[in-house]
Amino acid sequence: MSSSKPFEPTLSDVLVVRAMLARTVILPELVGTILDCAEYWARSSTKAQLNQVIPARCIGPGEFDWEGFRFLLRSYPVGLTERAYEGEDDSSSRDEEFSTTVPDPLPVFKEFDRDFFQRAIKNASTFSNPARKIVFRIRSHDQGWTTDEVPGMFIAAKTWFDAGIERFDASNSTDEADGNAMRRWTARKLGTVEPQVKEAEDMHEGWGYQFPYTPWKGPHEIQRNRMASSDFTDYEVTWTCWDVVSPDSPGAQELMEQGKGRMAGDGQFVRNLKLGDVVTVWGRAMHRGWMNTVESVEIDIYWAL
Repeated sequence: MSSSKPFEPTLSDVLVVRAMLARTVILPELVGTILDCAEYWARSSTKAQLNQVIPARCIGPGEFDWEGFRFLLRSYPVGLTERAYEGEDDSSSRDEEFSTTVPDPLPVFKEFDRDFFQRAIKNASTFSNPARKIVFRIRSHDQGWTTDEVPGMFIAAKTWFDAGIERFDASNSTDEADGNAMRRWTARKLGTVEPQVKEAEDMHEGWGYQFPYTPWKGPHEIQRNRMASSDFTDYEVTWTCWDVVSPDSPGAQELMEQGKGRMAGDGQFVRNLKLGDVVTVWGRAMHRGWMNTVESVEIDIYWAL
């Protein structure tokens, strides 16, 4: 039965082809490079049905007087293929718990290295920076009205979505040496790289997320909502490691007019992801009266094995 949807190999497909090539090619160490050049990548996918409304909120005087943010979804760790929930009857519920648990605002005090992940996880990627492509799918709309001037469908919108990065923190692990810390993925072992996390000046206040940017200046803006529309819209945004659109170029301006981030086309986010990194999506709203209504969010990450 034919399908118009392009073929995408499963993780099992990639592992089988890799094993077959390793037996037939003269230089087995080149198998990973061959599969990468053929874009025969593994893929992980997470999705959340949210039905959330993110209102802008008052955080104090200043330029960002009305700003709201909310964590929405995280990916599986980049380049890791094993989700080991031994003895658990319902691994799907565990997966959902991992992907949607709201993170504590803590930095990464100590990173694991690549060798750790390759020891701890069966079939981990052999690349230090294995990510090749990320596809974000978001269904959302803003509050549906505005008294502001509307210079375009997206350019002045005040509700949008940012990407973030989390990493597993080796400082809160007691079993780093033998690799057991990754036997079970848990959001409680993650620290936040983006958005920035800053320690409060008052020692009793702990740590907090820092969102010191508007959608025009955000380093990892994914997509803005269509301005003054109450109709749900399906957005699909693709970032790749080969993107080379300069943030100050006419190409970046074109992306912004389509609702994309100014830096969405430079490829650095994908290129810089390390083995084991986790990609997150945050919903944003800025200025009084603006609300970001989110029905669903999905993250697909393609990576070289």
